[in-house]
Amino acid sequence: MQKLESDPTWVKKRDERDKLHAERIRRSAEPKNGTETSPELVELRDYLVDQAAKIGDASGKNLDFSTRSVKHVETILAEIHRDYKRSQDDSGLKGVAIEFGAYLIKVIESNFVAGIWERDHPEMGNGTLPYYWQDQTLYPCMWCEKRIFDGPAENVWSKFKVLVLTRSD
Repeated sequence: MQKLESDPTWVKKRDERDKLHAERIRRSAEPKNGTETSPELVELRDYLVDQAAKIGDASGKNLDFSTRSVKHVETILAEIHRDYKRSQDDSGLKGVAIEFGAYLIKVIESNFVAGIWERDHPEMGNGTLPYYWQDQTLYPCMWCEKRIFDGPAENVWSKFKVLVLTRSD
């Protein structure tokens, strides 16, 4: 993570990440029939995954869409959490969480049957980014956000193993 913190381009744009992602998410999905992820959200997911991969590269972690790569995501988010605890600067971190949540969705869809990603959930609210998969509702963006802000108790790899890997058998 030190590489990212010393990169002036990344640091400068970090403050803009949350606003940019929030605007793209807002524009990305109209209510739909619930049979597939909207083309706008698919396009957004691909953009976000690319951003997560850049962070992975800067951290020296290969995000190759394998289920094993979720361990790398956990390691990266743990580094970001440590930096956050040290600096108490949350600028852009919600955007980073959304990027890694999109990456987790791409891992699921690359290895198992695809689900449906939506912008809003009827009970959880607008912008909660639920992912409907295997008769359950997952919140990978929220998992990543909680890992960044709340720490090791919110281990993304553990959630992925329990909620995805055990359901994919």
